[in-house]
Amino acid sequence: MGAKLEDGRPVVKPGSFKGQWADFTDSLSHNLQHPLALLLAQIITIILVAKLLGWICRKIGQPTVVGEMIAGILLGPSLLGMYLPEFSGILFPNSLWETCSS
Repeated sequence: MGAKLEDGRPVVKPGSFKGQWADFTDSLSHNLQHPLALLLAQIITIILVAKLLGWICRKIGQPTVVGEMIAGILLGPSLLGMYLPEFSGILFPNSLWETCSS
C-alpha cells in the first residue's frame, strides 16, 4: 500500500560522497537555521552556563544566584557581544524574525 503513495511524484534520494563527518556538519548547520532549533540552543546554553557558574560560586562560598547573575552578564552583549560578536550574533540574533526571513 505504501508504494502507491509515491506514484507520480519524483522521489529524490540524497546522495553524498563527502563522508559521514561532512554529512553530519552539513545537516547540523542546515538544522540550526530553524527558529525552534535556535531557541533550543539558546535555552541549553543559558541553563548550562548558569548552572556551571552557580556551582563555582557555591564552591567558593557565594550564593548560587550570584553565579547565575554573572552568567547573564557573560552571555549578554556587554561581554560575549563585545569579544565574540560573530558567535553572539549567531546564537542570540536581535530577533527570531531575522532567522526566519533568511
